[in-house]
Amino acid sequence: MDNNWNELVEEVILDIQKRSSSNSHLHLKLANGYLFKYNFLTMLGIIIGPMSAAIASLNEQQCSYEYKFLHMCMIILSMSSGIIMSVIKFGKYDEKCNKNKLAATNYITIEHNIRQQLMLQKEDRLNSNTYLEWLQQKFDNIFSNSPLLPHVKDDTEIDVKNEETIVKPEIDKMLQYEFERLQKK
Repeated sequence: MDNNWNELVEEVILDIQKRSSSNSHLHLKLANGYLFKYNFLTMLGIIIGPMSAAIASLNEQQCSYEYKFLHMCMIILSMSSGIIMSVIKFGKYDEKCNKNKLAATNYITIEHNIRQQLMLQKEDRLNSNTYLEWLQQKFDNIFSNSPLLPHVKDDTEIDVKNEETIVKPEIDKMLQYEFERLQKK
């Protein structure tokens, strides 16, 4: 059975796998950053709130307005606690973390699917045109539903292992494959 697999199709698929891997690493890195911010701010809010209450009780025991320092500390800590809790609520760090984890998981699923397909003998694989269309649609769907990745330009690609920025080749592998396929017809 001829399923149209050749080296160019495999290059296109490996290119998609490479982009999926890069995006999954970037989304995981973002998720870890958001999780750290969320945990740090939550712990800070948990600590500062009771501290302001403790200072308020000390201030009440003194029953004197001579201790304006304690009163000012209580006000500052109370306001800081409120601000921190507002930042946590409106920053939505936990939600951003979960969205980035979901995007990373979806990209890892694509990587796994590609690995499985390429491990098979060429005659046992799905039809290359059908698989490429499905894979490109799946990748585009995940990309469009994922949170934006900051500081990544369209004309560059991140090499995750070396954390270097590499300029992409002038012609995308998918376009090159389509061009050669159309020339054969």
